[in-house]
Amino acid sequence: MTKKYFFLILTVSLLQAGQAFAHAHLKTSDPAQNAVVTQAPAQVTLKFSENLELSMSKLEVKDSTSGDVVSTGKLSDGGQGKSTMQVALNPLKKTRSKYQVNWKAVSTDTHRTQGTYEFTFDPKE
Repeated sequence: MTKKYFFLILTVSLLQAGQAFAHAHLKTSDPAQNAVVTQAPAQVTLKFSENLELSMSKLEVKDSTSGDVVSTGKLSDGGQGKSTMQVALNPLKKTRSKYQVNWKAVSTDTHRTQGTYEFTFDPKE
């Protein structure tokens, strides 16, 4: 009987350990990391490996030089599903500029991940 309980506890522990690794990892981004875009994006869209709690997640885009926030409005899934976060952008400068994307993703199981990347807008390229 003790062996039964040992295996039951072991099985439950292993199942819970598997859930502990269920973090939302960034799969794709638009604009992409280190991209040079010639058309000013109207929004930044990030897709993750897990469904998100948007009310607890954050996506902010800043001008890398001035630090001015260029993202605006409420975070949404952009109609692309629960594993996506999207934020609109104010009009970007009309000169070559780098922008920093900072994100914090909270998956539906409340695990948190975060990251940052840059893209460049170059209307002359």
